[in-house]
Amino acid sequence: MKTNQAKRIFALLLTAALLFTLFGCGRAPQEEPSGAPKRLNVVCTLFPQYDFVQQIAGNKVELTLLLTPGADSHTYDPSPNDMVKINNCDLFLYTGDLMELWAADIIKSIDKTKVTVLDLSEGITLSAVEHGEEEEEEEHEAEEHEHSVDPHIWTSPKNAAIMVQNIAAALEKLDPANANAYELDAKSYCDKLDRLDAQIREVVDSAPIKEIVVCDRFAMHYFCKEYGLKYIAAFDSCTSETEPSPAMLTRITEHVKKNHIPAVFYAELSNRNMATKVASLTGVQTLELHSCHNVTDAQFNTGVTYLDLMEQNLNMLKLALGVVK
Repeated sequence: MKTNQAKRIFALLLTAALLFTLFGCGRAPQEEPSGAPKRLNVVCTLFPQYDFVQQIAGNKVELTLLLTPGADSHTYDPSPNDMVKINNCDLFLYTGDLMELWAADIIKSIDKTKVTVLDLSEGITLSAVEHGEEEEEEEHEAEEHEHSVDPHIWTSPKNAAIMVQNIAAALEKLDPANANAYELDAKSYCDKLDRLDAQIREVVDSAPIKEIVVCDRFAMHYFCKEYGLKYIAAFDSCTSETEPSPAMLTRITEHVKKNHIPAVFYAELSNRNMATKVASLTGVQTLELHSCHNVTDAQFNTGVTYLDLMEQNLNMLKLALGVVK
């Protein structure tokens, strides 16, 4: 980690410790309503694990999502208040050191006798980002990326099921009184993930086109690898680039025309600029491919779920792969 980043995190740690001293220890914890059992306090970094906990635990836990709806996970830095929440919770869930680059130093400061820390990449085979020969010819694709291994593990429903099982196991251990409920709800949710997986495989297997074109940052590596889809993407998922080079725009436009690609994708929370440009040059439609890393404020408030977004992706795939016109 760079020196200035380490100094910044150290300063945040000191501030968090001060806030904890002033407010965490000087005030009695808020009591549950009379007769109600004390709920586990669970803190999540990103939307996928937040939603997984919701599906497994419901109102049995007090749940906090650190990433503000609408924000980019790659630019998130924990505030002192966030760090207090982490230090005061019972269970802290994060995706892994490759996704939350800030987490390792904070975890070192956590009292592990009070806070259980769960790295949800455990048990999942991490995969390097692959680029086709054409991408490697582009100068910006040859630059070193922040992540050589893709950290967006949840985009595969198979990986999501592993994450759900790991969350359920942690909840069962911390809250044995509700262990059976957690186990049953996790099994029910994994059954839904299995059905989603089967539906996606059916669509891909029957599709005349086995490739997607993403005119945006690309976080769906595990999804495409799971279902045998080829892809062309304008940018790596963690790049700061927002506008394509003329060479990239030309290459993707020509590829769409040559291969009769019916639609191009843009990412969630995107400006859609490149997808709009390619569509205007080729006459194809633009569709959203949602990586589920975060949702808008409106989606969050209406209770959108991981399954909702992945089912939306499935419907978009049917159009992009030529299954439906």
